[in-house]
Amino acid sequence: MDTNYTFCDQPYWFFEVTACISDSYAPTDITLLERHSKFGFTMEEMADFLSPYTQYKKAVTDEILPIYQEYPQLDRFFQPLNLDNEIDFNLMMTIVKFFGEQLATPLSSEAIDLNMNKLMEEELSDLAPMDQDTEIKIQNLTDLVTILNQTNLDNNYKLQMIDLYNRRFEIIKQLSELLLRCTAILQKHFPIIEQPYQETINHLRNKENLNQLLNTTIIKLKPARDNRLYVTIFFFNQFTMRYAKDSYQYFIGMYVSELVDRKAQNQFNDSRLVTDLKALSDPTRLRIIRILSNKKMYLQELSGMLNLTPATVSHHMTVLLQSEIVSLLVDGDKSRKIYYEINPEKLHSLGFSIQRLVNTNDIINPSDIS
Repeated sequence: MDTNYTFCDQPYWFFEVTACISDSYAPTDITLLERHSKFGFTMEEMADFLSPYTQYKKAVTDEILPIYQEYPQLDRFFQPLNLDNEIDFNLMMTIVKFFGEQLATPLSSEAIDLNMNKLMEEELSDLAPMDQDTEIKIQNLTDLVTILNQTNLDNNYKLQMIDLYNRRFEIIKQLSELLLRCTAILQKHFPIIEQPYQETINHLRNKENLNQLLNTTIIKLKPARDNRLYVTIFFFNQFTMRYAKDSYQYFIGMYVSELVDRKAQNQFNDSRLVTDLKALSDPTRLRIIRILSNKKMYLQELSGMLNLTPATVSHHMTVLLQSEIVSLLVDGDKSRKIYYEINPEKLHSLGFSIQRLVNTNDIINPSDIS
């Protein structure tokens, strides 16, 4: 059965404001420029490719960041968490994805309480060392602290979660105000980036193009009843999603499709091969691959089998995910669990790359380089 996707023709502005501010802590374009060879670009070619984005980014950040500085209470929650797991880039991004357009109008204390409790339950559902079918319930601060104490999460993350919950009314009110003020700035400068943005939407409206992109990502999804797709400006090279109540929200960076194509064309790049082989060079990661070759598993299962903490296993999984040796399978039908599974296509491709190293047609005569 064909999966139907609902495209949003305009950016999800609250997401873009949050991503714009988040980017000021860890600029995505600078990171991509440093990795230009991974996509077959020279540094100059990559800079030219990103030019519409960098122009837009400069125009909006010159106005947005001074406004953001008026809200120092929000700063902590925009900072990168630096966690090696499936948690969002920062807590503020998590809040905006969860609350969505509710932040456009004042929320009652009851509504903030209800949403914050559900948000905390979702974020911790795959991290607490409980039985797979056990639901986490959070109704107050005591519940939250109890669950956090059962996890091996970074202490800074735990403190941020507790601080967010304690100050939830103040934080949501200020965040709502910030988003509304900054959205107008993003919309004002949108013509700078509108052409490549619309080109991406038109490209992905073609089902063949969209399915090809989704099939090449490391995230494998069981389609839900409602599948809503947003093309994002900031976080332009990322593909993320959120599941809630039989509905998926897909956030696809406007340059993702082209970067994926270029990466595939450049798959036999020596530096990429070295990175992939390093991912396989650790005994624990090799053991993980052997385990996953038998069945897909979620983080806590792997942690138990390896007799390692979830944080340690998650670190190894991040390395394997970055090399696309494993994929994520999101099961939203039953338990919202995120499973890891082997990516056989990547292993076959890696094996072929190694074979090419000894291809007689590619052997270089030492006299040719002397």
